[in-house]
Amino acid sequence: MGFRCSKKDMRIVANSKNTQHYKQEAEANTFAIELLAPAKRMKFYTRSDASLKHVLTLAKEFEISKEAAARRYVQFHGETLAIVFSKDNCMLYTDRAAGFPWIGLAKNQRLSLPSTEESHGKLIPMEDVEPSDRSINASGSLLTAQTYFQQDGYAMTLLSLEDIDEDNDPGFDDAFDRFSR
Repeated sequence: MGFRCSKKDMRIVANSKNTQHYKQEAEANTFAIELLAPAKRMKFYTRSDASLKHVLTLAKEFEISKEAAARRYVQFHGETLAIVFSKDNCMLYTDRAAGFPWIGLAKNQRLSLPSTEESHGKLIPMEDVEPSDRSINASGSLLTAQTYFQQDGYAMTLLSLEDIDEDNDPGFDDAFDRFSR
């Protein structure tokens, strides 16, 4: 019979469902990404400020998918990061670094991104967004986002969270409406 991996299988991580299949897939995925993009080589790509530009370089130089590069980048970067994968402005799934708060976006939830048809191949500069209690519980933090638009309506949005002095920015944790609706 042999083993066959679907695209869904490739997204399985160690904390996925607790079945034998998921455990095996998580182990295989962990082994494969360590071979393709070893942890010891990640320092070079993660030593500067977070940017999807570095993810694109990582994907090209290691000859891995942009999705795998983004997940690896989030895992090893020193900043508190998350990545949101979407299609046609609807959330598919997220991947968060340790320390990044829960992201309250549901699968297929509409995101407030520019039209992907006219944005194919475009990298939006990093910009501030406001987290809200319903999307990201990040009171007292500065949340920035950067989106890269790919073909066929796919996009990935890098989220970076930085602690700030709440006295300098009262009421910052109100909205996140610019990103999710």
